[in-house]
Amino acid sequence: MKSVCSLCGNRTLVLVLFAILLWMFLQFVVRLTLDQPSPPASQRARKFYVLSRRGKIQMWLDGNLVVEGERDEEEIGRGVLLAVFRSDGHRTGSRTFDTCGPDDGTSPTMGAYLESIPGERVIVFAIISSPCNLGFLARNHLIQMGSSSISTLPFGSTWIFAVHKRSNPAAIAVLAEAASTPRPETGITTAPLTLQFDFPTLAPSDLLVCQSSSSSSTSHEKRSRFCGLTDGYPEVCRCENPHDIIFHPAPLQLETTSEFMVDRRINVPVAVIAGNRPYYLNTMLRALLMTSGVDPALITVFTDGLHAEPGHIADLYGLRSIHHLSSGRTSTAMISQHYRSSLSASFTLHPRAGFVIVLEEDVLVAGDFFTYIAQTLPVLAEDPSLYCVSAWNDLGRENETGEPGRLYRVEGMPGLGMAISRALFEKELLPNWPSPLKKWDWDMWMRSPAIRKGRECIIPGEK
Repeated sequence: MKSVCSLCGNRTLVLVLFAILLWMFLQFVVRLTLDQPSPPASQRARKFYVLSRRGKIQMWLDGNLVVEGERDEEEIGRGVLLAVFRSDGHRTGSRTFDTCGPDDGTSPTMGAYLESIPGERVIVFAIISSPCNLGFLARNHLIQMGSSSISTLPFGSTWIFAVHKRSNPAAIAVLAEAASTPRPETGITTAPLTLQFDFPTLAPSDLLVCQSSSSSSTSHEKRSRFCGLTDGYPEVCRCENPHDIIFHPAPLQLETTSEFMVDRRINVPVAVIAGNRPYYLNTMLRALLMTSGVDPALITVFTDGLHAEPGHIADLYGLRSIHHLSSGRTSTAMISQHYRSSLSASFTLHPRAGFVIVLEEDVLVAGDFFTYIAQTLPVLAEDPSLYCVSAWNDLGRENETGEPGRLYRVEGMPGLGMAISRALFEKELLPNWPSPLKKWDWDMWMRSPAIRKGRECIIPGEK
């Protein structure tokens, strides 16, 4: 049978013609696409992505990691992780609120923090994947912000919630919400929960400008810069009677002098070990900088992890800060490496220092802290049977203190508010420091008999 079309008899020729027509069509589509004007960068929708799984919270903006709730549940804590972002995507704050606790201790704290956040901010909430429950006050606060899931969320659920806090008018716009309920047989959520939304266009953040300020221009510039980068500090970021950021502590009132004092101030470097508890760090630094005999030039704040806020706090008070990212399989291993790096850096920064004072971000020093250290360090320097001096007494309750002339030698290592020697660290501790693969607590390791070798520490006595 003959074909009615002479071309149809040649299949190869038909395929070639079809390919040519398809190529011409694709060229037309591409040219049409290129002719369309692209929207300006400011109008392009930015994508925000949140992942919550087994105690790990991560947030991305346009593919960039902006929040990581540490590597395991022990580090993050429990309850609700809250992160705040301004118009350019900069994270201006993050907090973890222990909503497993009583309402009167948790919800007002979270509510006060939310109220201190200015307008034109994106706030993202995420329940850490652990069997925690939200109290009535916490749930009611989140319902008022527009959450539709939190009121009926069962025990052990995972939940992510994002809102836009506006300034004019002051209102909350819900951006997205997701929740997953626990398995009946386990009572906890095991599957990952994700949430994606378009990051809204926000008005630019205004710097703190006060019409009349009694502080110096340098002080006001520091305060304004800090308040533009960080939210949650209304006592600092207000024009009427803000908290001081420059202090004038009294000198040490001691009749004797030693190599550990210069011009009636302590002459020993101070290492402040910080993680991601900025509120504690701010309170601790304020108390430290008001302590008699302090020398701010000898204070270094060592920060760890993907957290900028602790460094901003150190800058606010004019203190040196050093940031690094510790490695380790667990939170205890990471904290251990953080201590190792911080102590090494302290002695490197101060090559002539024979001792270093170690403080954690949640320790409040007493007004006579440096008076105590200045009088006990000479004993540590002369007595080889001593391991450290510490200003911490586990039994030092308020009604049992007040004996400045009484000291104890203890078979242990308190670890809080302590001073150790360079010789101990460089010759004994550093060569044997646990590797990032170990799960040991650094302080438990330092208390072990093989490391302490029968040496004792001096601590304050009680009545």
